[in-house]
Amino acid sequence: MAVLRYVIWYQEGRLHVPSIKYEDVEMNNQRRSDRFFLSFMIILPLFLTVTNIAFVNAAENKTLTKEDRVAMGNHLFETKQCSYCHNSENIKKEQVPDLERWKELSSPVLWAAIMWNHVPEMVKAFTEAKKGIPKFENDELIYIFESLNTASEKHAQIKFTGNASRGSFLFSYLGCKVCHSINGEGGRVGPSLSGIAKNGGDVLRFASQLLSHAPYMCDKIEMQNMYWPMLQGNEIAHLFEYFKSVSNSVELRRSR
Repeated sequence: MAVLRYVIWYQEGRLHVPSIKYEDVEMNNQRRSDRFFLSFMIILPLFLTVTNIAFVNAAENKTLTKEDRVAMGNHLFETKQCSYCHNSENIKKEQVPDLERWKELSSPVLWAAIMWNHVPEMVKAFTEAKKGIPKFENDELIYIFESLNTASEKHAQIKFTGNASRGSFLFSYLGCKVCHSINGEGGRVGPSLSGIAKNGGDVLRFASQLLSHAPYMCDKIEMQNMYWPMLQGNEIAHLFEYFKSVSNSVELRRSR
């Protein structure tokens, strides 16, 4: 590419007619292109970082629309390899819970209970397939539950009312106390659960916390010669109310 440059000069008492010089500026264009590319490569990571932070903040602030959460749940169902066993033609239907039956359920807490009861088989299946056990963070399980709830034929969710006294009984009856402690009383194999509900929250987020922790409990429970504790949806609600009451009592004592 070339440009025209007009040159006018005065010499020996006369004005010379403008002459035209052609200057090749390909090198200048290349330098300009390099500077643009360098600027782009600097700005792009910054833009992606800001965009990601904005997305995470939106999720944490619960500003995602229902459609966004459902789409996220569908995406996680695939990326977390849930579909490897569920909805797979390579796995015998009798070996995994039938998700079609889940459409009859109208509460994510019930789904959480079913998933909890399924954890030992799930861990075994992933181990035999030499696949990593999926790890869930933040509200990822909640998004999956919400996407499944959208597929439910019953859109009105069942609301479970937990009972702290019943939760206290279940904490001992189910064997939770063997590994976990409350206010210093109980086992030391697992972490203390005194503050698990200190920030309040809701029963579904609590259920999500339990499920995220569940795969790591399998070996510990086997070492204790214990059976895997089976849960129902209302029992998750009872445990949540118990942990919440414990957290509230701890905060009350600290404030005095």
